[in-house]
Amino acid sequence: MSDHQKHDSNPLTQEPLFQGEETPLLPNTPADSPVPIPCQRAQAPFPGKVLRVGSRGQAVALIQQMLTTLSEDFPELRPIAADGIFGPATRDNVVRYQLRAGLFADGAVGRRTWNSI
Repeated sequence: MSDHQKHDSNPLTQEPLFQGEETPLLPNTPADSPVPIPCQRAQAPFPGKVLRVGSRGQAVALIQQMLTTLSEDFPELRPIAADGIFGPATRDNVVRYQLRAGLFADGAVGRRTWNSI
């Protein structure tokens, strides 16, 4: 079956889904129910090291940019500067994202959080 062959239907819109496509979630899903957050995936693979307060570089800037993009649909996230410096504001947004996505909320971006974003 090719990626473009019908597989099932979206329960929210009743439109056909295609193999490998996940059911989209609504931004207004209650905050107390952890759910994966749909968004465009980061265009880079996991950098191989956990990003945390004090980390710097392009991988941090990419995470900051993606979190800011998500903040447009999820008010618990705050827009932050994509300056490539993982500081307290980035950590706070990562924790908020992790809680929303049902991940372990440690404020660090490991492989699981990276791949989720």
